[in-house]
Amino acid sequence: TTHARVAMTASLVVVFILSVQSQGCGYGALKAKLCKVLHIIPLGIQSPTQLLSHPLRGAIFENWVVSEYLKQQLHRGMRPNLYFWRDSSGLEIDLLHEDAASIKAFEIKSGATFAADWTGNLQKWCDLADMHQEIKTHLIYGGTKNFAFKGSHVSPWHQLPEL
Repeated sequence: TTHARVAMTASLVVVFILSVQSQGCGYGALKAKLCKVLHIIPLGIQSPTQLLSHPLRGAIFENWVVSEYLKQQLHRGMRPNLYFWRDSSGLEIDLLHEDAASIKAFEIKSGATFAADWTGNLQKWCDLADMHQEIKTHLIYGGTKNFAFKGSHVSPWHQLPEL
């Protein structure tokens, strides 16, 4: 599966991202190079422009965000208690991060324009979750604005280090 493939190559991706960032590449160039490292070229993605309209754009963006979040946890010396959750009806949370005091639930969307229904899974999961910890919900998206919406923190991808 896509998740398994990314999990197996996470350490390679982290090293690659660090090397690309040190060379001053922009986000679009980083995504194109990441696709090449993950052998996505056979899917026809050979440039950032093609990635913008490719059907796997969302999955690639989601995996990139999860890899970045994992990298941040490791750089802080933290044990990354990271999971994803899906029930039998298809309700899914893209990323869960649990620590002693709280659990953070993340929905990840590649779109640059916020849509109100993007937080729906987070709200449904909160209704189902029977947690003794504080629950914090986050939406990471491809846009530029940071705001709150129906109890969730909505943040652009470049503010991920602050979460």
